[in-house]
Amino acid sequence: MQRQFTIELRVDYADQNKNTAMRVAAAKAARHIYAVASLLAEGMKPQIAVFSDDYFQGYEEISLLEDTIATGEEMLDAPNASADITDTPQDTAPSMEQAVLDALK
Repeated sequence: MQRQFTIELRVDYADQNKNTAMRVAAAKAARHIYAVASLLAEGMKPQIAVFSDDYFQGYEEISLLEDTIATGEEMLDAPNASADITDTPQDTAPSMEQAVLDALK
């Protein structure tokens, strides 16, 4: 038996910069709900859609996960991509990802 749960939130405030905070909160809540639904799933994978909509700017889909593959491809296509992208500047500490990469070498 398929059942649909709908969560709808409407906000009204003058400061449009608050939309970013609401977008982050909606994505975080959706990730939590999706994780619970995935744990309870019995065969069929749950589906989720998160978006915001208003009369003036229209429909905007909210991404739940960062597209790391596209980000990596953009980094490789950058003009200075010939340099080793795993190198970190001497004046900053290496990131956690860099520490993991170094540990695997």
